[in-house]
Amino acid sequence: MYFRKYLCFVASIIFSLNSAIALAEEAAPIGLVITIYDVAPGKEAGFEEVSAKFKAAADKIGSQAYFGYSPGIGNPGQYAFASPFNSFGDLADNNSPLAAVYEGEELASIGAAYQDAVTKVDSYVIIPRPDLSIPSPEMKAPPEVLLLISVTIKAGKSEEYVEFLKSLVEASKAIAPDMYWNTFQPGFGSGPVWRFGIAMNWADLDQPGKPIPQRLIEHFGKRSGEKIMAISTDAVESVEYIVSRFRPDLTHMN
Repeated sequence: MYFRKYLCFVASIIFSLNSAIALAEEAAPIGLVITIYDVAPGKEAGFEEVSAKFKAAADKIGSQAYFGYSPGIGNPGQYAFASPFNSFGDLADNNSPLAAVYEGEELASIGAAYQDAVTKVDSYVIIPRPDLSIPSPEMKAPPEVLLLISVTIKAGKSEEYVEFLKSLVEASKAIAPDMYWNTFQPGFGSGPVWRFGIAMNWADLDQPGKPIPQRLIEHFGKRSGEKIMAISTDAVESVEYIVSRFRPDLTHMN
């Protein structure tokens, strides 16, 4: 086990969002493009074959890096790919590595397999917030899974929620130094959704950390801690969480 996680972060927020999300501090991107593919039941193998060919093409031409994730818990049939970028100008390049490497009948066959497997595609941008994160120590091996918590904020409550997150970071560093996460604020197409990514191994899911209300109360005192927690409760409209499998075989690194 490489580091302990605070799964109670999930439960506490639900009841009151790298790997691309395990970001390198020295070269943190300004944003990540997240692309979600819904794959028809029974078509996973075909989609993974297409994804493997895409990776082979990306490896060959050295295109933009991305990280691949396959279904785990809470995301049946969904594959996700996260691609960091350092300039919004990078988003202007829509050229597919497939067309640069494959041609003719082979390219057409890849396209047909893709069309046969994919039922829906969604894409959005998220923005890293290192100031509202607690980066994990360097892992000795790639994480097995990614826990992603997506928190939808009520209209007009974003500033209050940011203040809550600042308090949570302060309390967690002081009271629970073995808890880590990366925070991402909404970007293009993301809606009013904050995301928290926690790279971990399956065994870490059995290691619940100190609940958020307890951290806040221990650090700030009962009255102030409960008041801070109430800010979050008032600001949050809904919460969703999923556990995705990290797929090094579907990941392309430059």
